[in-house]
Amino acid sequence: MIGIGRFLAAALLSACSLPSAGLAAETWAIVVGIDQYPFGGSLDGAVKDAEDVYRAIRQAGFTNAVKFTNGEARKDDIRQAWAEVVAKATPGDTIIFTYAGHGAQMPELVAGEEEDGLDEFLQLPGFDQVHPGQTFKEIIVDNELNSWFAEAEGKGVHVLFVSDSCFSGGMSRSISGKTRLAPAVKVKLQAPSQEAVAGASLKDIGFKQVTVLAASLESQPTPEVIIDGEPRGALSWSFARAIEGGRTATATAR
Repeated sequence: MIGIGRFLAAALLSACSLPSAGLAAETWAIVVGIDQYPFGGSLDGAVKDAEDVYRAIRQAGFTNAVKFTNGEARKDDIRQAWAEVVAKATPGDTIIFTYAGHGAQMPELVAGEEEDGLDEFLQLPGFDQVHPGQTFKEIIVDNELNSWFAEAEGKGVHVLFVSDSCFSGGMSRSISGKTRLAPAVKVKLQAPSQEAVAGASLKDIGFKQVTVLAASLESQPTPEVIIDGEPRGALSWSFARAIEGGRTATATAR
């Protein structure tokens, strides 16, 4: 049994340091959750995670929020949403970006940039592990996230990235045999965007206004657990409770 209570929610809230909805600074949110992967590896609780986080954000008074679940989670649409939010945000604002779904690893795009020789990526529904060369544009590589976050930091905008996926420390959730760990890609892929190459040089710049909440270390899987009778990601659940102010639940890992 894993006790998930007010102490964890309070710790997350302290890390988040979200402004009050009544203050001048705005909070923007992009929430992504994926259960349905047409090419295999369906999940149970990632969409519930996204819906819970989105609901908590809205109920807290932060109305500038957009949610992508399952087939809605297309790379171009998420990137466009990010670009629009960064364009509208002003110094002192906060952008929350949350992801619940599959994560995986692949050979690094830029030689020598990673100590382990691997890049981490968020896997969207359109990516097919069997045909990675044809569907590689439906992943979000850690280097791309560096570029996205740099855009916000360059405007004096805070970023809070919540990654409830496997390898989230670099960027599996399992229940009853299911896992948020997608199979590793063995072949070196073409970079899905120029940002994926440019972002490699940003990983060590020392972001001052970016906070990352990760469900695991870079080398670890993340277990999905049962919370209040439903399969969930513990990080997403706790983050939603932190926004609400915290409540206690008991989780069972399987």
